[in-house]
Amino acid sequence: VGAKRLGGASWKVRISCLPLNPQGLWSLDGWDYMMGKCLRIWSALILHAFFPVLLLAQTSHAQEIQEHYQSGEAARQAGQEATAVKEFREILRLDPQNAQAHANLGLIAYTEKDYAGAAEELQVALKLRPTLWNAQAFLGMCELRLGHSQQAKTLLEESFGHVRDPKLQSQAGMDL
Repeated sequence: VGAKRLGGASWKVRISCLPLNPQGLWSLDGWDYMMGKCLRIWSALILHAFFPVLLLAQTSHAQEIQEHYQSGEAARQAGQEATAVKEFREILRLDPQNAQAHANLGLIAYTEKDYAGAAEELQVALKLRPTLWNAQAFLGMCELRLGHSQQAKTLLEESFGHVRDPKLQSQAGMDL
């Protein structure tokens, strides 16, 4: 089964067929294909009816999210934390499961020395995407500053080898 975007919200659904077996019947793993054919038709009807809606729901805000992300990053790098927070919160309004937006809100809270707020955002980010190693390192540094040294040590040790940013790796190493 394949799908191709034609433009706008229109999708063309293509269903690939299996080759005929030696008896001239459609086959699927040695089974007579008649039952499979019925299932494939139903699958195609269901896919045709719902696939565009599902994809549209997943991608309808992609451009808007990207614009907010770029604006948020630019504002964060320019030291305009309030603007950056607004942009990342807007991303979360559009996509509450956006781990990167949570991580960026955690980073901003960390730089503002709001370690409890930072830890909360970073924990959400890591729950959504456990391989955000920089977020894990920052969470470890937050936990240390909140007085949770054992949690901090575990988080920092686990993330240390994965962090690629030299400044962050240095800070995490010193906190270990």
